Amino acid sequence: MPGGRRFRLEGERVVHETIEGETIAIDLTTGTYFSLTGTGPAIWSALVAGASEDAVLAAITRADPAAAQSSAAFIEELVQEGLLEPSGDASGEAGIELPAGPLAPPRLERYSDMEHLLLLDPIHEVQATGWPEVAPAGTPGSMPE
Repeated sequence: MPGGRRFRLEGERVVHETIEGETIAIDLTTGTYFSLTGTGPAIWSALVAGASEDAVLAAITRADPAAAQSSAAFIEELVQEGLLEPSGDASGEAGIELPAGPLAPPRLERYSDMEHLLLLDPIHEVQATGWPEVAPAGTPGSMPE
């Protein structure tokens, strides 16, 4: 089994969606959102599904050796931004689906222009039972008063 770091997504803190080749990830605690383009969505999907960093980088190197260095830096950027965190889970090995031909470098763009609006969304203040039950102040996930 390939080694290397594996990652997990903090499901209550980071939400994501891939639409037409672009992944949008939102950090619900800060209101910052991110756009992942190029091979970024493929890398993100593989890591979130449980692929190890080594397996992802090996697949990219086989497909386009020139893309390996930028892909390694991209993964580190995801970790630095807090979108992915290292996981001790070593089970399974997900694959990565890459487009044919030369790979577009992965790109992560960070946006904070809507953080105040995203943090005002009352959906952040709910309990595990969901909306419209507002979580009491001081519970995890509730917003400060």
